[in-house]
Amino acid sequence: MSVRESIIKELQSGPRQKNVIIERVMATKDVTIQAIYKELRKLVIDEVVIDKQKKLSLTLTFIEHENKKWRRIKEHYTNQVSIDDLFQLAKGKSQIFTFSNIVDLDLFWTQTFVMLERILPSEVPRYSIIPHDWFTYARPSTDEVWTGNKDALRRMMITYPAPTDFEIARLRRKEGYEFTGGENPLKMTEAQYITLVSDWVFEVEFDKKVAKELNEYIWSLKKADEVDPVKMDELIKMKGTFKLKLSNNPKKAIEYSNKVKKYFE
Repeated sequence: MSVRESIIKELQSGPRQKNVIIERVMATKDVTIQAIYKELRKLVIDEVVIDKQKKLSLTLTFIEHENKKWRRIKEHYTNQVSIDDLFQLAKGKSQIFTFSNIVDLDLFWTQTFVMLERILPSEVPRYSIIPHDWFTYARPSTDEVWTGNKDALRRMMITYPAPTDFEIARLRRKEGYEFTGGENPLKMTEAQYITLVSDWVFEVEFDKKVAKELNEYIWSLKKADEVDPVKMDELIKMKGTFKLKLSNNPKKAIEYSNKVKKYFE
């Protein structure tokens, strides 16, 4: 990361005292104070940074430019890239992807699901059959993307509901989800997650050791606001073997959906 990028990153959380920014950049980069002042002058000339009254801040024009840039990138990924561009899966075929931690799995799982559901009618049910709903407090960034389509018919089944799951269910209902808990028609373990949408089936299997620690921690909580963010971060970054099997399988999708939908209709 360059000096320029370091300054911009430091200012992403809001306006800061100039001397604080200089000290922080010098502490992380092997540069002189003169080099930092030189880069600051360039940033001011380029209308990226405002330097006034010993305080630095990003300009709103720069922020808006970056916002537009990332919106365009998002559109390229969500509107112009189809699920077939990634997987080329024919009907009846499946592919298994392996990950070393929950974070990597969750990023891939979310992106593929969102790409797929955007090309489907909103009235097609999206089913999430999961042991626990910890995404909203452990992975809020991907959870926000996953739940972004407010017009879609979204249904969630919690197979092993803990106290926090029922608490989060109230939030999910406000987001437009239909919810049921304590049913397990697909006979899943507490390490298994399934997402159904149209002809597609996502079957996720967590590393057993990591799943055990995650589930034990969830069961230890009485309320979601008791979650220790440091502990949760450790859990979702624990190393293990996590698998996602993606199937373009209308027969399996119908079989699973028929077993689940009766709890919502």
